[in-house]
Amino acid sequence: MTTILEKFGINPVQIVVPKGLDYVGSVSIRSEHAIGIEVEVENVVDVARIPKGSVWTSKTDGSLRNAGMEFITMPIPASYAPAVLNQLMTQVLNQHCSFSPRTSVHVHLNVQDLELHQALDYVLLYSIFEKLFYKFAGRGRIRNIFCVPITETDLLVNLIAKGVSKPWSKYTGLNLCPLSTRGDGAGFGTIEFRHMHGTFDVEKLSVWINFITMLKEYVMKTDTKVIRKMLIDMDDNFDFGRLLFDIFGDYAGNFKFGDNEEIKSCYMATRMALLNETIRSKVVNTAKTSAAFYNFKG
Repeated sequence: MTTILEKFGINPVQIVVPKGLDYVGSVSIRSEHAIGIEVEVENVVDVARIPKGSVWTSKTDGSLRNAGMEFITMPIPASYAPAVLNQLMTQVLNQHCSFSPRTSVHVHLNVQDLELHQALDYVLLYSIFEKLFYKFAGRGRIRNIFCVPITETDLLVNLIAKGVSKPWSKYTGLNLCPLSTRGDGAGFGTIEFRHMHGTFDVEKLSVWINFITMLKEYVMKTDTKVIRKMLIDMDDNFDFGRLLFDIFGDYAGNFKFGDNEEIKSCYMATRMALLNETIRSKVVNTAKTSAAFYNFKG
């Protein structure tokens, strides 16, 4: 099977293990999958220097106002994220810094080690619960034009039909552009989550990163045939609460899932996108078998 790394010929991720951090928060992350974090901040005035040896770097951001800056980590094991975020929030930023509606926190999940079908499984499973991801983020992010829900676009249909190597829209909540595109065309091999608003709340960001990494764990341990059949068979009687727990464990409660109506538009969009390709494939195969003279373009 072909992995994301092999498909796009990108450089293997170089993970940096943070040192000298002893923060212990109320939310831990047990995953060692590599992530990268980007924190947008405004009014960055008279802040402390980034500590020597830190995994953080910074740069100006023209999309922000009032001395806006973006703070970016090197690729790190997800388990270090709470301590790394705490370092930024308490040792670098100060009370004058602000997280306006223009700011956000982006998390990149390394998926270089996923096979192509697993990367697709990841996106499809995410799409089922997309509204819950936005609900957790809050602050009206579901209507932000820079992190559009993919279940409100035609991207899922195109993804299933053409695969993860095809063009994607950057300004979606879940962004696949970093899988294969960058300024020099090399790519990172990451999936970017753009939903989260700017915040000082390390605990909320830690829960968010748990969602992202635990979904990868589920995809890696579950056969793709099981996942695809489950997705196609979903209906109003499906036990989505059980699936949430199976994927996210004790963190499933943070979604505050009510009932199936809350996510119906999402799982219907995913199921219909899958059925659209399934039906199409059957038609193509039938046409080729029963009428060899007919040039059916698949």
